[in-house]
Amino acid sequence: MTRSVTAQPAPGGDQGPGSVAIALTGVTKRFGDSTAVNSVTLEIYDNEFFSILGPSGCGKTTLMRMIAGFETPTSGEIVLDGQAIEDVPAHKRDLNMVFQSYALFPHLNVQDNVGFELKVRKRPKTEIASAVEQALDLVRLGGMGKRKPNELSGGQRQRVALARALVGRPKLVLLDEPLGALDLKLRKQMQVELKRMQREVGITFVYVTHDQEEALTMSDRVAVMQEGKLLQVASPRALYDQPATRFVADFIGVSNLMDTKPSTSLRPELVSVHPLGTPSGEDNSTSAEVTEVIFLGRGTEYRLRLHGRDEPLIAQVANSGLGEGFAVGDQVTVSWANSSLRELED
Repeated sequence: MTRSVTAQPAPGGDQGPGSVAIALTGVTKRFGDSTAVNSVTLEIYDNEFFSILGPSGCGKTTLMRMIAGFETPTSGEIVLDGQAIEDVPAHKRDLNMVFQSYALFPHLNVQDNVGFELKVRKRPKTEIASAVEQALDLVRLGGMGKRKPNELSGGQRQRVALARALVGRPKLVLLDEPLGALDLKLRKQMQVELKRMQREVGITFVYVTHDQEEALTMSDRVAVMQEGKLLQVASPRALYDQPATRFVADFIGVSNLMDTKPSTSLRPELVSVHPLGTPSGEDNSTSAEVTEVIFLGRGTEYRLRLHGRDEPLIAQVANSGLGEGFAVGDQVTVSWANSSLRELED
């Protein structure tokens, strides 16, 4: 049974660009005495690329499985396109899912894999052929419809899985770490391709990952989870520049957690490093010893020992091409502005 409900605003983040595709209100999932997802309230908008980000065991996959219909919430409400779907079977929800394992039928060729859902729905053959051709063109596999999955590379198989998920133009596509099996170069290429595909088809993508770079690269907004709770929902830039908690600051990129009251974070690129005794003109300046130097290509990362600080202070500076910079053991002056500090919830 379905019923109309009013979705609630998403917590702690940016407002979306349009109407709500899917809304979760107070969604909780318990397995015995363990709470995997704890009262998550969230809105995801039409045509949005939305990522759910967090470490292993944070509840992100369980949350996606509840949206997909593979798990039933212990409590709370899930609303897809204005209708509550907690009691709607998975195969009747207007969504598709893409898995890391591709889940292709090995005995079917590419075009039959992509068109399988439409065939089950008993769509006319001409309609299926046209939709499959469009889907394969979208994922840039035009002309490869007769190949079997074992004749394709890992990246090509992932594109077939994406085409199959998109061919029926569902309201929502769920992607469960779909790039995890690919090598680094191909994974980066597919990040760009995924965003292009989502933009072209205008379908809402919900992407689950533990990889912060993936989430920041592709997403319009990102939800960060820890221990079953939703900590912050914001654009990638807002998450990076304005983390709400110590966990978010530490998990998104590299951050120095400062010994201040209240707690603050300081991004490494906002720390300046100068020869010892150089006047900085910034609000905070102190001497430090270089304990580690890491070459990053366009920049260099310095790990710095400060008097009275247990953890090293991390600074990332652009390479000027005018010299080697500082070496391990050098005494330097480090500085930063008060405006670079971000106040955090503990």
